[in-house]
Amino acid sequence: MSLGNSGWIRGCGIACCGLLLGICSGCLVASDTHQTRSGTYVAPSTLQQIHPQQTTQDWVQKVMGNPTGKDVLADNSEIWRYSYSEKTTSSGAVFLVFAGSDVKETGGTIFVQFKDGVVTNYWKG
Repeated sequence: MSLGNSGWIRGCGIACCGLLLGICSGCLVASDTHQTRSGTYVAPSTLQQIHPQQTTQDWVQKVMGNPTGKDVLADNSEIWRYSYSEKTTSSGAVFLVFAGSDVKETGGTIFVQFKDGVVTNYWKG
């Protein structure tokens, strides 16, 4: 009789270990987020400091840096472009149960127009 009980107890022990291993393996969670930005990003707080007919071209260059592009119009005014792109890659996994990833790309352009060294207009594109 003790031989039969020993086998039953051993079987229950193995089953319990298997169940515990199965439950615990799903508890390992991993995640990672990576963000890259290229170009020239202009923060909204910086744009709020620009005042047409008051802000100078020199101020814009010192605060916002070099533009990603410049165009001269027929009336000799200039338009400076500040373009950027941003890529966010996120991934996550629950060990032996689920894994996934997501990539989001955003970007934008700020245009600043100058005439005679002073801002005449600016806008988002």
